[in-house]
Amino acid sequence: MEFVILIISAIITGIIAEAIASSKNQKGFWWGFWLSWIGIIVVACMPNNTNTNNNSYNNSSKYEKLEKLQKLKETNAITEEEFKTEKSKLLNS
Repeated sequence: MEFVILIISAIITGIIAEAIASSKNQKGFWWGFWLSWIGIIVVACMPNNTNTNNNSYNNSSKYEKLEKLQKLKETNAITEEEFKTEKSKLLNS
């Protein structure tokens, strides 16, 4: 019976730790599961995880948009002035 209570409390603290970690884009279930309340404190002290892959995705997306703008300009769908305006907006964002 004590083992069942121990497992249930480990699962509960794991869920709490995961909830805190997910707000920081981290994983935390096992911290809470194995270390109980200490694991929750560890997860609460973790820094926010800013993923640098999103930044490279945004940069490649900018280049793709620039290519589309260039094609629109080449087919005379937009003027040179519109191209320059949109290009500056993309590069400054």
